[in-house]
Amino acid sequence: MSARDLILEMVTAWQDELSDQEASARLSCILADLRFLERTKFNTYVPTLYSRHPSVFAERFHSWLNNPNLTSAEKRDLFEFTHCIAFFSFDDFVAMFQNAFSGPISRWCMSHAGICLTQTGWQDLLNEERFNHTWFCPITDSLLISVFHHVNGIEGKERKPAFRDLKHFGDVEKIRKYIDQQKYKRIVLLEDFVGTGMQSEATVEWAVRTLDLPVMFCPMIIATEGADRYRSLKAKLDAARPGLPDLPEFNFKPVFELSSDCFVYSCDTPQDSLFDRVRKMAEEIHTRLCKSQEECKEGALGYWNDDSPQKGATVIMFSNTPDNSLPLFHHGAGAWKPLFPRVARQPL
Repeated sequence: MSARDLILEMVTAWQDELSDQEASARLSCILADLRFLERTKFNTYVPTLYSRHPSVFAERFHSWLNNPNLTSAEKRDLFEFTHCIAFFSFDDFVAMFQNAFSGPISRWCMSHAGICLTQTGWQDLLNEERFNHTWFCPITDSLLISVFHHVNGIEGKERKPAFRDLKHFGDVEKIRKYIDQQKYKRIVLLEDFVGTGMQSEATVEWAVRTLDLPVMFCPMIIATEGADRYRSLKAKLDAARPGLPDLPEFNFKPVFELSSDCFVYSCDTPQDSLFDRVRKMAEEIHTRLCKSQEECKEGALGYWNDDSPQKGATVIMFSNTPDNSLPLFHHGAGAWKPLFPRVARQPL
């Protein structure tokens, strides 16, 4: 019997236990939706294509639902919770790359260059600024910078380094010389996902204070905590500018800011809701597997500050799972089998 058949068998058993026909019908709808997402999104999760984990989502899903010491009610909660995953596919990122370029980045270039829609040939002027005088670079190597260039028709850019590495290894004078040679007037820094913003903030501020060009930071997906951090950074730099007139402009424009329903813990999560039960389950599983999970830097709800207002993101990207997402999704250790195993920067 296939994993898909075994999952159907589990759902049928849960339906037999329910007297509520509406709840039973909801389980069927969830199963149908998950099978559609399996075909269109989940089966192309990159870390499982050539790894020790099954590449077929249904096989991982069945193993995940049957992890040790889960009650039938907990398995059903995990099944329903899978329907709440915020999965971002390659096509979703292509759309976000295009949205970023044609939306906030273009508006910033127009504002910075003084281009108005009433000007004759404003489109040509904008293209000159976007394609020839703007340096597009990622913060880290997880952002598919070549794809960003390709889908937006940006040509002739030989150097597009990850700025976190550039900050660590780079020669500032050499970078400034390259900027002058290319006649760049501004820098756009990009990232695929930002949680708390702690890891990327130092790199962004370094770019603003060091490279003598206006900087825009444009993450594709960001949590509210990270967005608040960058709004605070912008306010800090704006306040410092009167005393430092040569300090370049900093702008922050994310494409997609996550809402509270993308986190299992937030101040408005109702008691005994599905998210509340999953949060408690995640904490219990973390305690049960504490010996193996202590090797990982994430807590039970992922990598967050102790005072984070939202924790336990439901975000999965086609390329990897952020460490801000629930470890019960991605952290395989001991007897626990993950649903979307994460490839970490640091070895466990």
